[in-house]
Amino acid sequence: MTSRPNELALLLDSCATTDLATTLARLPAENRADLLRHAAARHPALVDWTFAQGTGDELRALAANPRLDGEQLDRLVTCAHQRAATDGKPVDGVLAATVYRHRNTTAALRRRLLEAPDPPDELRSCVMHMTARRLLGPALDCPHPDLAKRAAILARGPKGARPANTPAALYAWFKGTTYTSPKSHALLRGRLALFRTDTWKPADWAALAALHDADPLDPAPCTVLVELPECPRDIALALLHDDSGDDVRADTLTAGLRYGTFTAADVVRRAPHATHLLRTLECFDRDRDPLAHAAHIRALHRELTALVRESLGEDPAVWRTLLGHLSAGDFPGTLPDLAAAARSTPAPPHPRRAWPHTQQVSTSPFTHLLRFAEPAALSGILGALDPHDLGEIAHYDIQKPLPDALVDAFLDHAGPELLDVFMPHHAYHDRTRACLLRRDDPSVNAALLRGSDVPRRTWYEIASGTPHTPGSEARVPLHPEVLAHLRGEGGEGGRDERRPGSGSAARFAVHTRDADLVLGALHRPLTTAHQITACRFLAASGRITELAELAERHGPLDPLLGTAIRRTLAVRGPRALDRRLAALDRAQAVHDLQHGTAEAVHAQLERDEPPPWPEVQSLLATGRTPARSRELLAEHPDLPDEVAIALLRADDGTTAVPFLLAHRSRTWATAALGMLPVVPTWMEGHLHPDLLWSARCLESGALTAEDVFALGRPARSVLRLIGAYPYELGVLRERMAEETARLSADRSDAWAVAAALLDEFTGTLTELIATVAAATSPVD
Repeated sequence: MTSRPNELALLLDSCATTDLATTLARLPAENRADLLRHAAARHPALVDWTFAQGTGDELRALAANPRLDGEQLDRLVTCAHQRAATDGKPVDGVLAATVYRHRNTTAALRRRLLEAPDPPDELRSCVMHMTARRLLGPALDCPHPDLAKRAAILARGPKGARPANTPAALYAWFKGTTYTSPKSHALLRGRLALFRTDTWKPADWAALAALHDADPLDPAPCTVLVELPECPRDIALALLHDDSGDDVRADTLTAGLRYGTFTAADVVRRAPHATHLLRTLECFDRDRDPLAHAAHIRALHRELTALVRESLGEDPAVWRTLLGHLSAGDFPGTLPDLAAAARSTPAPPHPRRAWPHTQQVSTSPFTHLLRFAEPAALSGILGALDPHDLGEIAHYDIQKPLPDALVDAFLDHAGPELLDVFMPHHAYHDRTRACLLRRDDPSVNAALLRGSDVPRRTWYEIASGTPHTPGSEARVPLHPEVLAHLRGEGGEGGRDERRPGSGSAARFAVHTRDADLVLGALHRPLTTAHQITACRFLAASGRITELAELAERHGPLDPLLGTAIRRTLAVRGPRALDRRLAALDRAQAVHDLQHGTAEAVHAQLERDEPPPWPEVQSLLATGRTPARSRELLAEHPDLPDEVAIALLRADDGTTAVPFLLAHRSRTWATAALGMLPVVPTWMEGHLHPDLLWSARCLESGALTAEDVFALGRPARSVLRLIGAYPYELGVLRERMAEETARLSADRSDAWAVAAALLDEFTGTLTELIATVAAATSPVD
């Protein structure tokens, strides 16, 4: 028995067809039902086996699978009818009713189920108790008088009558309503069920397309039309241009790709209205789940990259003309037509684009195409634009980071005003922020702090002058605006402590190596760790007199710190102060990590020298470090290997430590594989790819698919990852087949044992297969 039908189905994918038949026959009936009810839709071999050898109950279990698509449901009905004809029995009424109610059953298939003069009792009862137009519409033409009468009463169109089966009638009904309700999709599917679009000829579809082109439908009607299996490809592509105005949505594009009405290549090469299409593609990138739509996103990006680099090339003049065509209004042709126009015709007259408020997000078809241009050509392309037009990049925001080369090219040509616009829309991405910091430019750093909610670490690195250019050791000077904020002269600001002007920025002054700034900071509220950092710098700089004044009773320093400074100066003199403060620093670090507030822990990680790693490692070994401290430690950029591995070892599966840490080093990632489940236990019910440490390691390259196969545990979670990441881990299906081929000749017993072990087995996939092989090997 197993409660992991999806994982077991994936494991069975590596069976040969003959082995699969024998294996499924030996599995307990409950196992087979679970596989068919929950997992079979994604595994064609299981569906094929059910049609060939499944029992009536198993066909019913398959019909209850909510993920079956229209084609599979059609095959299921065909199989049921063939079996009934062979056995000389009526069609299974329970199965027919289940298929009729299925959310993915097409209207044409529902009509087929009702085409017999005397449908099964279960199906007839099901339809008689329905009220939804979507389910009753197909019964309007059925030969059974009671069903047709009920459908005629409840499934009605405008003015209480059934609409004519013409494109004009459909268009008029769909155009006459504004679809803003979340239930509009079901409403429209119900309206569509009253039309026999499966009988339309090409001329009918062309007439609908002409009506739509003259006055486009809303996105919701376009979406339900594209879902129809009979919708022609060119008509579906024309429906991508809808009446969404500025509020562009990608529902129609998503539906067409999902139902196979068109492909990514069709969209990029054949869809008209290029400007609107590019906005739709922006929306698709922004709103769609990158895991659920990975195949479509990759295919669209691949096609766009090929089109842009082949048809637009690297000539700045072509790109400048392209921007003119896009700015002049909706270009009516396809994307290849747009590229040809940019190469061969001058840009039409167009007004300068008025930019929205800095805090408003804006689309930019031009910038979306720039994402796929040749990186080396970007600086020249942007350099040829009017400075005003660089606002296309500054205002563009689809909640995904821009390519590094595009960020660098923008920074090469953008002025201070555009930098202030750029920051809130782009600098919150870690990758983009790293590009900005690599400039080592004081003005860029000031704009970054002014315009974005940067992490504390960024504030610390800028205040301390840390260089980010590879190979550079020269401290980056501070911009006057940043200096003013560090002195507390920045005026009133927001309450967000990460922004300059809030008053809290003064704590970073202790890292500036400017004695006057450090002295000024000590007169403001600081954590004990920041005070010790400042005192150590003043002592090393020879500012003993000022330090002694600060350490007086009732001064600004922590009382224990002030007492230690006074006693050391009185008893041992200034030369001993450095050693005494260093010892206090180490002790305070251990105390704060174990007992301190979040602010105190942050302060320990904002230091002018590395934390006392040996003491930190010893503290982690005791098991008494709070989860908050471990998570903050995991973000430190310079963790030693032994401390990183100690953090992973101390993780109990409830913190973000693996997600924050493992992807930064192959050593750490492989160590995590040996200690932690590849899918955290709290994610057993539903995968959250944005929070999955193993997926982040695969994305960064710290782990390979082979690493996951050989070291990932438990086996069921590895199988789950393989199913969730078919492109990144699809190669492992072949590896599974290779491993399982080594099992004994009578593999069906082995698969039955694997099914029984899968739910509780804690080892790797290779260990599971080896255990199964050992358990089913013949005894000598």
